[in-house]
Amino acid sequence: LSDGPRLIIADDGDGMNSSELQKSMVIGCKNPNDEREEGDLGRFGSGLKTASFSQADILTVVSKTTNSEISAARWDTLHVQSINQWSLQILDKADFTNLDYVHLLEAKSSGTLVCWDGLNFIEVGDYSRPVSDQIAKLCVELEKYLSRYFHRFMAGKDSINFSINGRSIAPLDPFMRHISGYEEGPSTSLRSKKGQIEIASHILPRFNQMTKEQIEEYGGNYNITKKQGLYIYRDKRLIIEGGWLGLAPSKEHTNLARIQIDIPAKMDNEWSTDLKKSTLKLPPKIRTTLKKIIGSPIRRSTGVHVYAGKKEKENPYWNIREDEVEQKISYEVNVDHSEIRKIFDALSHSLKSNLIRFLASASKNVPLNHIYTTMSKSPKSIDQEIDFYEENEEILND
Repeated sequence: LSDGPRLIIADDGDGMNSSELQKSMVIGCKNPNDEREEGDLGRFGSGLKTASFSQADILTVVSKTTNSEISAARWDTLHVQSINQWSLQILDKADFTNLDYVHLLEAKSSGTLVCWDGLNFIEVGDYSRPVSDQIAKLCVELEKYLSRYFHRFMAGKDSINFSINGRSIAPLDPFMRHISGYEEGPSTSLRSKKGQIEIASHILPRFNQMTKEQIEEYGGNYNITKKQGLYIYRDKRLIIEGGWLGLAPSKEHTNLARIQIDIPAKMDNEWSTDLKKSTLKLPPKIRTTLKKIIGSPIRRSTGVHVYAGKKEKENPYWNIREDEVEQKISYEVNVDHSEIRKIFDALSHSLKSNLIRFLASASKNVPLNHIYTTMSKSPKSIDQEIDFYEENEEILND
């Protein structure tokens, strides 16, 4: 085997006996049209093998049940190429007892180990980063992926513990139900011969209701805005993360709207689920229903932004002029503010004119692009609590 790094996935599930293991190692070991047990995420019986071959040269699977001894089998793509034949290697006890990771299974009553050797996603060479740095970066990315796409497996009464190198992974709820300001929208169910589809809507908290740490946990403002739309789950596993699939355009004022759709694995054919379970198509009946449902969360998301805009108008220092005919909005310093009126009263006519011209220029040159970009990326970084007297003490003294 390769002397390089290896990846091991270990579980303490029901495991497999020798015959079950050998059957599971056959590529395409399932009929996609067969009825499957609830919670069975597989469809074609190819995922483990094809995913492994795309990442490593050697796939070894070791497993046992409460009623069977340890058994092991291996696919070695280099061996397959050398003999020009798909030949599954069945390991005997002498072979797998020498594997330095079998002890992970021996202490358990049942479970399975999946091991990748000859990792082909690790860069090697004089100009490559250290392998340990590459692995550390990949582990961070893996944790983010698992916490999002499998978050529902990590919560609830039947929760499963996920960990990487002994460190537990916490679920990341894309609907932010644990954050103050979250709103639950309407929900509905659709029944069919092959199961029930559950549809629920969610309105995320506004950015100013979230802490800087919470915003960063979800990838920043831009990432949160970009992931508005549909969240489709196949037996609790997230498949589609955001986007409206042609049902509605992505806009700034709809960025808080999320639609959760739960479909059973039995509906793979109707939803045209692909081999990787990473894409699907909305059936015509579902598309029609969703168009009716998404209106409410979209309006509520828009309402949140409109409400925030109305609050801005109450600011006594600025006037917001809206021209409904020209469809234009401008922001102007409120020259009728009581403090400005006091200053005016103490100035000569010429100085009043100079002040008006300055305030007009200040209004015309509000840095809107910079404000918009900053608000989109990191609104918490804006701090207007400025001590203007201290900042301009030298001018005041003069």
